[in-house]
Formats: sequence, structure tokens, C-alpha cells
Amino acid sequence: MINKEELRKTLQRRLNNEDCEKIIEELLSQNFDMLYLYELSFNGKHPEDFHSCWLIEKIQRKNPVILDIIIASLLKDFSRIENNSSMRIYAKMISNAFLLYKKNKASEKLIYAIENADKTILIEGCFNFLLNEKTRIATKIWLIQILINFVKENNWIYEELIHITYDLINSKTPAGRNFGKRFLNELRSLNI
Repeated sequence: MINKEELRKTLQRRLNNEDCEKIIEELLSQNFDMLYLYELSFNGKHPEDFHSCWLIEKIQRKNPVILDIIIASLLKDFSRIENNSSMRIYAKMISNAFLLYKKNKASEKLIYAIENADKTILIEGCFNFLLNEKTRIATKIWLIQILINFVKENNWIYEELIHITYDLINSKTPAGRNFGKRFLNELRSLNI
């Protein structure tokens, strides 16, 4: 049985996929407090913060209900994320939550959290990373996918995303060019 202090010490070590799987099985078997694990991802202590986030992502793959547990907190805390890798993971989770919402496949908790979220926090958090030159392409892709949800209500976001997608198209990476073109086509199809 793993307690909170043991978990913190474990998250400070180097972890591989096998380590993560063992930790996840232990956490799930004892119905561990996932909000505690979530809070660790915001403590600013690397690698503990990233490992916490990584575990949440892996747990969510096995048990999608984890998103219902953390979504309200994640939407509220989004602009507090400092770690690039953590931002990529959490942005991916939020983007997927919006996708479920749009497809009418979201749980009641997810619907409530999205409809009552402070959109300014999400938008600010996305742009803080998008405008940072050190932000990796994979992170930018998930952030753009979140922001596309707000372009109809906020024309200025549309204008900014057009410039950002051109920057991706002109990037040196195939992923940047590929996703940049895809986002540009998606933005143009919105007829704004």
C-alpha cells in the first residue's frame, strides 16, 4: 500500500513506463485520492510535478473517469501550469474534454465544468505558452485545438491563430508544417 509520502518520494526519482504501470496499479487498487496526485503536479518541484501529470494521463487512459475528478480544478488552474511537458498533457486532456462536449458524449461533471469555466484563464494559459519561443510544437498543437473552441465568440483569437498557424507552417519541423496547414484550413472553414 502506497501512502502520500511514499508517492511523493517515488515521483522524485527517475521513472520509466514499467515503474509508472506499477504505481498506477497500486493507486487504482487502493482507490487513491486523485486530487492529491493532481495537486502534486502544480508544486513546482521537478520531476515530481511532471511525473504526477504523467501518471494522471496514464491513469486516464485506463480509467477515463479521472477526467471527471480533476476537470473543474484543471480548468481553474490552467494558467498556473509552468512545465512544458505538463502543459502538453493537460492541454491534450482539455482538448479531448471539449471534443467530448461538442460530440454530446461528455459526462454531466464534464459539461458542468466546461460551461462554468472561466474562459479567460484557459485563453490566457494557452497564449502564455503559444507566444513562448521555447514551447514545443506538440504542446502548441494541443493549445491551438483548445483555442479553436473560442474563435466564434472572440474574433481576436481567430486573428491571432491565423498568425500562429502561419508560424507553424513556416517552422522547420514536418509536424509544425502539417498541423499548421490543417489548423489554417479548419480556421478558414469557420467562415469568420
